[in-house]
Amino acid sequence: MVFVKSTIKKQKAKKYKAKKYCFVLPLLLLSAWAQAQQYDVTVKGVNAGKAALQYEINASTYAVSLALYPSGVAKLFGVDDMQEKAAGVIKANQFYPESYGRYPLSSGGDTTGEPLLSVAFIDDMLEVREADGYERLPLMQSGQDPLTQILQIQQDIAKGQLRSEYILVTDTNQRTYVATLDQQANTNQVQLTQAAGGERVIKLWFDVNNTLLKMQKIKRGKIDFEIIKRDVSG
Repeated sequence: MVFVKSTIKKQKAKKYKAKKYCFVLPLLLLSAWAQAQQYDVTVKGVNAGKAALQYEINASTYAVSLALYPSGVAKLFGVDDMQEKAAGVIKANQFYPESYGRYPLSSGGDTTGEPLLSVAFIDDMLEVREADGYERLPLMQSGQDPLTQILQIQQDIAKGQLRSEYILVTDTNQRTYVATLDQQANTNQVQLTQAAGGERVIKLWFDVNNTLLKMQKIKRGKIDFEIIKRDVSG
């Protein structure tokens, strides 16, 4: 939840070839579909829109749905309303994704048309399908998509068992991040630093109930992407 700059596809008729950002948000550990959490999104300091998250976690399975509603400025760069989905199984406190995808959203909030991206996790392999191709890749052990990985980290914090490393899987690569935890009176801050001299850092702030308050994605020392939880009373 939650981890992580990737790329946003430009949505051109049936071709999607531009860079895309995965707007990765955290997940609360509940056993039913929860009310959507609302976030403001900025990219390189510019308002990029809003995002809404819903999720379901049961004893052995989970599902996550994240909707992105870009601002007018973001739409000028070819970013339209879209939804990310992930689902998988839970075994011995480990979240194993089975599917991850991104879909265009209609004005009514329903997914429509062909998926922008579809990733299947099959044993130790990844099957990645996009509008312009198909690829089959080996999966690193414990690799997780962005949504699943945020959920994993939230659970690990709740159990007091933050792992030393997490492996992030996107449609283009797999990266290892080293994790550290800074516990304060009212917040827990997790920092994920790309291993092996990587240039990426992800920072996540959680409240005492492990709800994500803020997340930053930093590249070469500059904040590329940030989300901040909205005040529902405001």
